[in-house]
Amino acid sequence: MKNILIGVLVIGILILGYLFIKQKDKPADPSISFDFSEQTNSSPTSTNQNPPTVPIGNSPATSNPQTPPPTNPNWQSVTSSSAYTLATNAEIYLSSGSAVQLSQSVDLTGDGIDEGVFTGDGGNSGMTFILMKDVNGQNVLAKQKNKDGTISVIQLLGVGRVRVSESFKFVPEERGYYTISKSNDGESDFVCNPDGVNAYSWNTSTKLFEWNQSMTTKYTAEVCGSPVASLGPSQSQIENFVYQNSSDCSSGDCSGVSVTFDQDVGNLYLITAIFTELDDSVSATKRQWLVLFNNNSLSLANNQPNPNTWRTCHPNRGQQTFETTPCN
Repeated sequence: MKNILIGVLVIGILILGYLFIKQKDKPADPSISFDFSEQTNSSPTSTNQNPPTVPIGNSPATSNPQTPPPTNPNWQSVTSSSAYTLATNAEIYLSSGSAVQLSQSVDLTGDGIDEGVFTGDGGNSGMTFILMKDVNGQNVLAKQKNKDGTISVIQLLGVGRVRVSESFKFVPEERGYYTISKSNDGESDFVCNPDGVNAYSWNTSTKLFEWNQSMTTKYTAEVCGSPVASLGPSQSQIENFVYQNSSDCSSGDCSGVSVTFDQDVGNLYLITAIFTELDDSVSATKRQWLVLFNNNSLSLANNQPNPNTWRTCHPNRGQQTFETTPCN
């Protein structure tokens, strides 16, 4: 009996071994799979997996703030009366009741914001001034720093007369402007006066249009070229002119004469000579000549034939002040 049981056990073991070998050699069924990641919480074995993407239509908008462009003031809204008041309060001369008008808007400081250029009647000339906005948005008069360091409100003249020309020009590309002063003798072309061109450029630190040497040199050469009015005659040149053109000095004795001169305009000068103790009736004679100083020499202007003459008289011989009336 014992031997029978042992035989059955051996046969059973052989059968199990045979079945095991057959199962091992059988191809695997691809439909059978196991997801170990859910059971073990391990990472996926694939190295080519990408993170989930968000659809383009649902992506959050990115912030890209931009500085808005500067807003230009509406200078046309400034009334004539308010512009007139601003100017006259700053001692800019305008004829009483002068209509002040906006002549142009131009960015002279380079900040993208226009300044307002206003013009009124300055009497014998056009008077132009500039309004700009301060940090509080209020209208203020633009100022300049002059060559001598003084600061003043900008006053731009427009004059066109027979002997005088005053003008200005804006140069926004250089953040400034320049003024031009010319004169002539009534017969020849206009020439620049000494320091006849002055240029100014905006200083962002001082908030002033400051006198600019390089710009002044540049525009002097461009506007004036040559010639430029001279610096003026000397005292000896003036005295020699009087001696040569006065009958009172015909004898060569001019010891009793005093000579002064003043610049009339540009290179025109007014000479005044006073002669004393001429005779027993005339105590003094005053003569005046308008002369042109050009190429370092003096000549009578406007073909003036004779000087203007005034006399004072000795006591009881006539007037005691300079008048054209002869003495007794």
